[in-house]
Amino acid sequence: GDTVSWSTKWQEVVLLSTTESEYIATMHTAKKTLRLCSLIREVIGPLDEPTKLFLDNQSAITLAHNHQYHSLIQNIDI
Repeated sequence: GDTVSWSTKWQEVVLLSTTESEYIATMHTAKKTLRLCSLIREVIGPLDEPTKLFLDNQSAITLAHNHQYHSLIQNIDI
């Protein structure tokens, strides 16, 4: 019931794991979410609550939250 935007897109890079694929997809989703939130703020005003971004890949979640693994993903061309 809360979905605002939905789309599909071919990723432009070849990845070696689902973790990398989910991480890049999440990054693109976060960028699109920031643009939509900015538009909503301009039209309606400040948002009352933070925007939630859901991710179901545990490895990608760990990668996004813990920067100690950054050296393991340097091959990802973002």
